[in-house]
Amino acid sequence: MKALSLSCLLDLEIKKAEGGNGAYLLNGKEYENYLSRGQWEDFLKNMDKSYKQSLESSSGGELTETVSPPKMACYGSSSRFLYNLSKDICGFEAEKKLSTTVKGGKAVLDGYIRDKGIFVEAKCHEIYSRCETVRSDAYSGLIEYINKRNIGVRVKAESYTDKNGKEKLRLNFGYDRFDIMQIICHMLGIGAGLLCGGLPFMKATLLYLLFDPRGVTGNREIIEIYERAVEQENSFSKVAGAFFGCIIDYLQEKGRACTLTEEQVKAVKAGFSFIPCNQNNYLEIINGNEIL
Repeated sequence: MKALSLSCLLDLEIKKAEGGNGAYLLNGKEYENYLSRGQWEDFLKNMDKSYKQSLESSSGGELTETVSPPKMACYGSSSRFLYNLSKDICGFEAEKKLSTTVKGGKAVLDGYIRDKGIFVEAKCHEIYSRCETVRSDAYSGLIEYINKRNIGVRVKAESYTDKNGKEKLRLNFGYDRFDIMQIICHMLGIGAGLLCGGLPFMKATLLYLLFDPRGVTGNREIIEIYERAVEQENSFSKVAGAFFGCIIDYLQEKGRACTLTEEQVKAVKAGFSFIPCNQNNYLEIINGNEIL
């Protein structure tokens, strides 16, 4: 019998902690780490209509059954994790799309609270697979720009041609459980939105919400990987402000649309926050009760 992956083991530990039972039956196969079909149907039935529409319009396929069950039906799904924490937050939006202005790229943030200027990226069982460091060559100019600024994170980049003849970058940030390239994409989207006036605020916060497994499992390997991920996100948080400022400068240097004065651009840079959190302090941070 094939050994279960760590992400699947975590799914099952979450299921046990929630008192879950049954499995998702599809094409004669039982998926034990997913809600049962009946439980999934009830979950969808109770989901807020606008939240559901946001997920349906996304390219992530969270609600779609294919050869596998819907992604969100998995006990360790980050979208399910975020929904359960955020469904009662006034004004919370799922799947916020922002243009990165880099060759038509889009940043898709898991959550957005317009009135608070808060964006959310959520991770649950994803960190138990190593982060993919291959990206389109469209980012090569930005990576070079970041390295020249010497802001505390040095990126090693190797260009190569994939099997389809496309130019790609293989990147090494020194992180294996923290997807910094995704964060760069998100920062590009937030920065471009602020510069062009497409976002109705000047001060933005990006919350990096990571599921803390220590309340549901004693598995040392799972806990050690989680602790390494926390260490890596905390390491990045120390240079995140400088990183965001660098991205703002890059966007301006490349002539991206800007409706802000010089003083307002400075305020946008100074007002950005990157805050790591977990399910235990997420709502307190959202509500402004957490001392950071």
